Amino acid sequence: MGTMNDEFYSGVNDIKNNNINKDPPERNGRIIVRNISFKATKEALKEHFSKFGTVNEVNLLKKPDGRLVGCGFVHFEDVAIAEKAIKATNKRPFLGEKVR
Repeated sequence: MGTMNDEFYSGVNDIKNNNINKDPPERNGRIIVRNISFKATKEALKEHFSKFGTVNEVNLLKKPDGRLVGCGFVHFEDVAIAEKAIKATNKRPFLGEKVR
């Protein structure tokens, strides 16, 4: 048996879970968009999602060599707009690819 932070444990299952009794994180208006075309730009993605409401920020994930990964984040003004955008765009085409 060993100690961890002055508490005894006898195995992995005995390690204290520090997330218990913590409040869940606040929901925000950020969504992840997957299966984005490699031809996409931040501007095109922002324009596509702006029809649902104010888009504060768009981030496209890239590999170290600068090529797109195929997913990114769209940050809306609020959660309601984000939920509306998810319902309207899930599995629908954007630049030839069905985004999720």
